This record gives sequence, C-alpha cells and structure tokens, in this order.
Amino acid sequence: MADARKIAVGITLAALAVGTWWLTHRAGVPTGTPGPQILHEPDYTIDDFIGNVMDARGERKYRLTAQRLTHYPDDDTTHLTRPVLVQYLPDGVIATTRADTGVMPGDGSEIIMTGDVHVTRTADANAGGEVTANRLRIQLDR
Repeated sequence: MADARKIAVGITLAALAVGTWWLTHRAGVPTGTPGPQILHEPDYTIDDFIGNVMDARGERKYRLTAQRLTHYPDDDTTHLTRPVLVQYLPDGVIATTRADTGVMPGDGSEIIMTGDVHVTRTADANAGGEVTANRLRIQLDR
C-alpha cells in the first residue's frame, strides 16, 4: 500500500511539473530582465541661452536666444522659455519672432513657437510688417 501511495505522489508531482512547464510556455513569461525605463526628464538646462548659426560663407543666418533652454533625451526635443529668433534674410531683411514657449526637434530643422507669437519683418523693396499668432512653425533652413 505504501508503494502505491509513493507511485501516486510521484505521478502527481510529475503531472504538476509538466503542467507548470506547459503554463509558462503558454503564458509567454519573459525570460530576460526588462530594459531601463526612459523617463521624460531633462539631461541639461541652460539659462540665458544665446546661439548663432552661420552659413557656409561664415555669415550669420539666425540667432536664437531664450530665458531657458531644456533638453529631453527620451524624445530628443529642446524646449525654450521666452524664445526670440532673429533671422538674417537676403538683402539685409531681418525677421524677429518672439513667443512664450518654443519646441525644437532633435534635428534642429524647425521651431514650433506657441503663446503670444509676434513676428516683425524689416522693410525691403517689397514690404515689411508684423504678424501675431498663437502658434507658429518656423522651418529654419528653407
């Protein structure tokens, strides 16, 4: 009788082992450790930022200033507080854009300015003027 119990216990344990193995493969339990979770936290900030961009001839294309520049590595964006963009256009025309905030993607191809956006453009042979908006997208190298 004791041998029958040992055999029954052995079969039960073997069935549990097979069932556990089957469940883990069926459920798709991850085998590795999860990677680090990237948080939306800045990796650097710059107060009273001033940046100049030059063309191939060494002439200034535009100047970007901001009260604060904050870079976020998770999405590679740069956030600007009180940005001012001064663009030096052909024929001595200067376009100045101010806003409450701005965001630049990692490639630096554009700035999206929001909140009380104000653009002034000096006059040339054609015209000059002012524009106000709540949101403005500026493509920098066009």
